[in-house]
Order: sequence, then structure tokens, then C-alpha cells
Amino acid sequence: SFIGLVGSEMCIRDRLRIDRPSRDPSRAAAHFTRPCEVSMDERTPLHDFTWTALRIVAGVTIFTGGAAKLFGAFGGFGDAGTAELMSRFGIAGVLETVCGALIVIGLFTKPASFLLSGLLAVAYFWIHAWGESLWWWDNRGRTAMLYSFVFLFFAVWGAGPYSLDARHSGTDFKA
Repeated sequence: SFIGLVGSEMCIRDRLRIDRPSRDPSRAAAHFTRPCEVSMDERTPLHDFTWTALRIVAGVTIFTGGAAKLFGAFGGFGDAGTAELMSRFGIAGVLETVCGALIVIGLFTKPASFLLSGLLAVAYFWIHAWGESLWWWDNRGRTAMLYSFVFLFFAVWGAGPYSLDARHSGTDFKA
């Protein structure tokens, strides 16, 4: 089940339910302290919206980083403005641009997110932690680490209901 941070209205209703009061104090206490859980079948429209918004924002953000490396767009990359295509930054730029575009439209989201999650994990350890501290507050790698886990989320859960993946599979598509 999915811990419902947004679905607090359901949690309050469940916690304040008085239809069958228990005479056993230990059961009553357990009822009021259980975590709020929302299964993927009980999502609210707000869950779907935030899932889609996170996917699009993360995809656009990683796409712009790739476009900066490959084409010099959005402020360019390095002294030359672009990265050499066959360098580690060039390969990262290709993956960021292609996979970022796929994630924005929600097509092949799971494999694209898996590639980006791996790319960013490698970037964290190879670029940020190598020769410096392993800790993100010392090596300036917190963005790579965070995005690695964001894309790992999409690699596991998929694109969500507002995506081409959902439309193509015929399940859970909304629009």
C-alpha cells in the first residue's frame, strides 16, 4: 500500500469512525494510531495530479540539462557551450535529452526512468563522491542523488494515469 500523505481526509474519517466502538482500550488505541494507507485503487484526483506533475517537472528538468550539454541550449555547458558527444557528459546529455522527453510525455516511462536513475547514481558516485566526501552535504551531489531516487520511483510505479503509457495499455488512463 501507498502511505497517503495527500489523502488526509480519508485518514481523519477512518480515525474518527465511531460506528463500532470497542470496549477493549488496547484495540481502541490501535485503531487511532494506525497509519493512513491508500492503495493505488483508492487514489484521489489530487494523487493523480501530483504524480503527473512530478513526472513532467522531473522530465523537463532533466531534458533541459541534456539539451544544454548537447545543443548549448538553456545557458550551454562548459567553456565550449556543448559537451563532446563521445565524452561522459555527451553520453549523459543524450540519455538526459531522449529519456527526459519520453518521461515528459509518459512513453516508455519505466525503462527510461530506470536508465536515468542509474545514470544519476553513477554521476553521484563518479562525479561527486569520487575523491571527495561520500556525504551529499560535502560533495554537492544532493541533486543527482535526489533525482536518482525520483526516477527510481517512476521506474517502479510507472508514468501514472495521465500518460501515453496508460493510454497505450488501456488501464487507468484519464484525460
